[in-house]
Amino acid sequence: MEKLSVSALSKLLRYALYFVFCLGLFVTPFIHYLLHTFRNTVMNTEGFEEFLKFSMLSRGNITSGEYYSMVAEVYLLGITMLFIVSRLIKICRSTERETPFEKSTYRALKHIAVASFISVVFYIVKFLFFPAAPGLMLAFTFIMTGLISSVFSQLIKKAAEIKEENDYTV
Repeated sequence: MEKLSVSALSKLLRYALYFVFCLGLFVTPFIHYLLHTFRNTVMNTEGFEEFLKFSMLSRGNITSGEYYSMVAEVYLLGITMLFIVSRLIKICRSTERETPFEKSTYRALKHIAVASFISVVFYIVKFLFFPAAPGLMLAFTFIMTGLISSVFSQLIKKAAEIKEENDYTV
């Protein structure tokens, strides 16, 4: 089996990210309708209230405030994820061009870190009003994503500076 080059893998990842981005653009405007349909159909079935008690919320019934909090959460995260995916597409393009150590890659990673930390703030505020374990787990995930992106952005920035210095020396 022949090895795939970094450029080919990057192109494959870019196409997958384009698919995710287009799917997100299609689904995001209809989130309120989808959640409303979910609330009216699935939640009224037998046994779902018991499932809800043990999974998402400490209580079985979702109040109006919790419902609109879920809608706001999904919209905010949908927009944030679309932004992160667009930055990842930008990084894939620079990898395909075989110029990953550029300032644009540094900025894209920094944007991903900022978007992740915005999501963390939202989850912490949401947790104060509607305590649930999944919110804390997602907040921790976004904290890790933000920290890793921030560290990698600094690494790419330093590599870009060294590359630029070497280009001027030769």
